[in-house]
Amino acid sequence: MSEDLFYDRDRNFSGIIAPTNLSSLGLTPVYGSSVSFSSNLYTYETDNSIFNIIPLSINSLTASFNIKYVVDEDDASKLANFFESKLGSKQFKFLPDNNNIYREISGSCTNYSINHINNNHYEFLADIVVDQAPILLNWKFMTFLKYNYSTIESCDDSSLFWRFDTIGTVLNPQTLSNFSVKTQDSTQTTISWGDGLLNIVFSTQGIRKAYTNNTYISPEEQNQLSACDNNVWITSLIDWEDNNRTWDYGSYKKYDVIYYPSSSNNLNNFYYCTEDHVSSSSTQPGKFDSKWTQEFFFEPDIGFQNEVQINSQKLEFKNSYTLRMKTKNNTAPLALNYKFSNISDRQLRAMLHFLENKAGYRRFRHQVPSVYNRPKVFICSEWSHTWNYFNSHDLEVKLIEDPLGVIPKNS
Repeated sequence: MSEDLFYDRDRNFSGIIAPTNLSSLGLTPVYGSSVSFSSNLYTYETDNSIFNIIPLSINSLTASFNIKYVVDEDDASKLANFFESKLGSKQFKFLPDNNNIYREISGSCTNYSINHINNNHYEFLADIVVDQAPILLNWKFMTFLKYNYSTIESCDDSSLFWRFDTIGTVLNPQTLSNFSVKTQDSTQTTISWGDGLLNIVFSTQGIRKAYTNNTYISPEEQNQLSACDNNVWITSLIDWEDNNRTWDYGSYKKYDVIYYPSSSNNLNNFYYCTEDHVSSSSTQPGKFDSKWTQEFFFEPDIGFQNEVQINSQKLEFKNSYTLRMKTKNNTAPLALNYKFSNISDRQLRAMLHFLENKAGYRRFRHQVPSVYNRPKVFICSEWSHTWNYFNSHDLEVKLIEDPLGVIPKNS
């Protein structure tokens, strides 16, 4: 027998050195990749169908990425050699997608498959499990999600249109012959016209303060600042102060996420924008005309299904009849399976932020969009996400009702 058949089947390649990092291969996952999240919980039921949920560890939320590559034969060999070199036990960093939805994170490859389509066309699928990610220790910036809290739209100087309601009139620099952008860098832009100067001080994510003639314009006074053909220049005027990203006066879009310190528990201070609006004192979180919520307000696809199992006790008398009895309360809790098809990057990021913040066991309020008219408290311990194509995603979530109907403040 040939001795070359006797070798350790840990590796199917010889004489090929695998790189330390997956990024060294320069390959990017393609659309059609997916990820499923699930939480490892200890659950026990008490009286009246009320249950208690305890996460088993700080790593209780796990993610299983099914990453897809379309490659030639050489790259297929490199991928297979790399994943085998990790032996299913060594962690490595990887970037799950090319849309910057998720952060670079560490995981282990437990399985891969290759579809040999033709001589130079291969579909490579890798299952990468992330089960050592303590998500609540990174509550501020998220462990899985790479969330851009606000962005500044780029625009040419010639298209600038600044509006200030401070002086009761509209100032259009394009109509002023002596208008010019005096200085501009990553932190400040100075616009001059006539004897006036407008200084715009930027944070890393958006406009923070505005000055005219070296006099500070308060948010109430400046009211609204616009650019690029009257479109709002920034999606949200929010900034991290004292390690917290906070609400501020400005323009917001639906699905924006802010941090508003209303609770001693940092996890409970994130709010989600329910509609496009220009902020005011009455629209901030907690106010009567608030445009922000901590409820699961996202609308699922039409045609979703739900099932209710009515919990009653059955007593069977021998050689006689069956007696059914109600022996406890909360006999008809809801279980919901929602699908959100073809949603945008913006909505997806907001939903993933919401779900990751809940960590698979933290409770939240939700009003079922049809049939039922009573508010409820749910837990989402499972959800999955599929990349369809550019700015298009499918998301599925499973919600379980908590019959107690209480949202703890400190958990």
